[in-house]
Amino acid sequence: MHRRLSALALGLLCLVVVAAPVVGQSAAVAFSATGDDARAGGTATVTFTLENTADEDVSGIVTVTELPADWTVEGRTDDGGFWNDGERKWLFQTVTAGSTVTPSLTLSVPAGASGSYDVVATADDGDTVTRATATVAVGPATGASGEATATGQSTTGASGPGLGVAGAVVTLVVAVALLGRS
Repeated sequence: MHRRLSALALGLLCLVVVAAPVVGQSAAVAFSATGDDARAGGTATVTFTLENTADEDVSGIVTVTELPADWTVEGRTDDGGFWNDGERKWLFQTVTAGSTVTPSLTLSVPAGASGSYDVVATADDGDTVTRATATVAVGPATGASGEATATGQSTTGASGPGLGVAGAVVTLVVAVALLGRS
């Protein structure tokens, strides 16, 4: 009986250690966003840069979480990612170690827009969620407009080590693709 309890306790301890979040874990990706100047009634391009800073390949999801009111997606470049229009996100199955992907959006700017507007996105590599904001300066339909700026901030996800749901799905898709090649 004592051995069974010891084995059960050891098994539970292993489960807790595997599932426990790791605080301060280093990010496998660097993420930033930049936006160009725009004119009211025109378009603005926002480019997202996802760099794999790890020694191994990673998968990643770039999600556009905030667009200014009444701005719509007119076009995009995917740079090897798979776009989900309904969720405004790219899925990158593999970003090789040391490489960078740069998807972008072309956004329509409403005719009455003026001032600075933020476009916010997150990058998730399964362990870390990184947030980036591109500020797009909108000038009048004629005349000069301001400059666009970008900032990035990294936060560790509460899910701890492992892939998270999105990473698990990506891993499953990659595994199925690799098995199909065999």
